[in-house]
Amino acid sequence: MDGATAGPRKGWKDHLLKSGVPLEYEVAALMSSADMAVDADFCFLRRDVAGVKEWSVDIAANWYGPTENDVAFGLYALVECKYRSPEKTLLLFEEPNEDFSTATLGGTVASFDALAPFELPANAFVEMERRLDFVYKGIEIFGNGAVEEDIRHGIQQLRYAAPARLRQVFDIVLSSHPDDRLAIFFVKILVTNAPLRLVNRDVKIETIRSASTLDDISAPIDTAILFSDYGPDFEDHVRSIFESGAEDRIKAAESIKRQLAAVGKKFKFYSDPMRLAQDFAQGGGRVCRHMGTQFFITTLHALPNLLASIKNASAEAYDSRTKLKRQRKTTKSR
Repeated sequence: MDGATAGPRKGWKDHLLKSGVPLEYEVAALMSSADMAVDADFCFLRRDVAGVKEWSVDIAANWYGPTENDVAFGLYALVECKYRSPEKTLLLFEEPNEDFSTATLGGTVASFDALAPFELPANAFVEMERRLDFVYKGIEIFGNGAVEEDIRHGIQQLRYAAPARLRQVFDIVLSSHPDDRLAIFFVKILVTNAPLRLVNRDVKIETIRSASTLDDISAPIDTAILFSDYGPDFEDHVRSIFESGAEDRIKAAESIKRQLAAVGKKFKFYSDPMRLAQDFAQGGGRVCRHMGTQFFITTLHALPNLLASIKNASAEAYDSRTKLKRQRKTTKSR
């Protein structure tokens, strides 16, 4: 048979699946079905000791609400997809801190209302996140070993892509007409086809040694929230992303602050346009933590429910907003 028509050799399905592209495509289709606009391969630059390198995250998506005819906020998502062979399981270890957790309940969806002519409630996503488990480590386990690197790398990709995506979004909103300035919701999601299991809180080394199966030390879950802190390099990265155009960005934010003050907006840290623009330019710790430390980890089959929950909570946050003197006009946009 001619080589051009013989087709792929035996094992082609495994190679295709391991490329990760089928999983990415299925995730993109699910997000599109949830009325989100989807783009593949969100690229950004990251500096390291070897120079500047291009990185990417699999999917960037957005959704505008509360309706097509009244657009007042944008939900922006970065999604990294991790295909795993059928024998692999992702074990998640529960957040060990009980009274003094470093994670913020309700902070996995980052909210920014600094440029919008209304104020969002501070606790908008608390109830949604209260139903999920907070974890601080993830490790893949399979017949021949256990590794942490791939999941950690996926989280790092999402973390370092976050400021590049937010700069795009903020620059668009900063240059918009006052009636079209949106509130921003921003979320980072790692999706895997592997089953997720939450390790029992009281597990110890001896517990694992005496266990017969994973059921003895863990239970299946669909979605979790991972808290992963950052190092000084991330603050440098944020500064490098926002250094271009920083002065113009701060001037625009100062002008918007005056406009919003005139209609009665009260400014806290995240609702102060000028302070927020300055903090991005400086790679400030509070804004780095807000956008770069908490991530959803979910399975392919649980992704639609997670997206629905995030969208519903975003709409409820908008419904609970504090209105100012001048109400925004209805805009027809998509």
